[in-house]
Amino acid sequence: MNPVSDRKAAANIEAAYPLSPMQEGMLFHTLLAPQSGIYLMQNRYKLEGALDTRAFVSAWRKVVQRHPMLRTRFVWKNQKRPLQVVLKQVELPFDVEDLRTSEHPEAQIEALLRTEREHGLDLESPPTRFRLLRLADTRYEFIHSFHHIVLDEWCTSLLMTDFVALYEAERAGCEATLPPARPYRDYIEWLGKRDPASTEAFWRRYLDGFETPTPLGLELAHQRGEIVDIATRLDRGATGALEELVKRHRLTLNTIVQGAWALLLARYAGTREVVFGVTVAGRPPELVGVDAMVGLFINTLPLRVRTDGHQPLVPWLRALLAQNLELRQFEHTPLVDIQRYSAIERGQELFESLFVFENAPIDPSLQNG
Repeated sequence: MNPVSDRKAAANIEAAYPLSPMQEGMLFHTLLAPQSGIYLMQNRYKLEGALDTRAFVSAWRKVVQRHPMLRTRFVWKNQKRPLQVVLKQVELPFDVEDLRTSEHPEAQIEALLRTEREHGLDLESPPTRFRLLRLADTRYEFIHSFHHIVLDEWCTSLLMTDFVALYEAERAGCEATLPPARPYRDYIEWLGKRDPASTEAFWRRYLDGFETPTPLGLELAHQRGEIVDIATRLDRGATGALEELVKRHRLTLNTIVQGAWALLLARYAGTREVVFGVTVAGRPPELVGVDAMVGLFINTLPLRVRTDGHQPLVPWLRALLAQNLELRQFEHTPLVDIQRYSAIERGQELFESLFVFENAPIDPSLQNG
């Protein structure tokens, strides 16, 4: 060991604190299957027009310096409990490559990203890297790779909004004026102040009488663990009708689609009550400034829905919306704890299907900008 090197490393530590339950889960599964590419996110952006490469790289480095989560590494070896360690200064990988002479640039990029997924990102260093690839004189692709343990989808708009402001300031030769960024450690501290007794009482009451996970009722074929994406789009007419329904009855689009899945699941399972998983934003409204915080907040919860077939649709959907709002008070609860509060045997899944409604906010300045 080098004492001088150790002192320098210690002097570069800004903060150290525990992981959130969701972060601990992601860390566990990543270490369990290190070459699976699980939780490795690769956001890709197509850029057209003249680009100031120097300002582009500098702006992203300032984004990293602004948000502690992008400077966070994870420590678990020889620890009773894993820690996340925020570094004061960090030089994240930022590759700038010119692919204008490449015969097959898209294939080259796909191979590059496939290799990255196979090798993963080192969690003992801040697991974030950037690539700016030039495909033509005025055409680029920007790739932001990161482990899900540091960011969720909500953060995408926050980071891009900051980047645009910093990039424009860099090009103008001035400093951008941005509000202070509240650190993720404030959320960890908030979690530590929750009352475990009231949380446990709520979930035991919520799941009382639920003894059997709702089956999908379908024969699922698993081929080498591969996942197939099936996408469908609603036309303008159907979309407009749904939006009008939501507006007229003071509902949310999330509630409408949740209700549709509950009815379909009840039909497949042959039951009047279903339980399925839902992914929630997990940003507590009582934590001031949480909407602008960068970090991992999402959580997965069980949603219990009764479908007796006699209640009129709109009142039933309103009751479902009210139930979602009630869950928000306890949406920080780790799923492993929720299962422990239920009658479902340990080792058996609490639910067999997961419903995710992605509606992370996008800053209007980023749309068609």
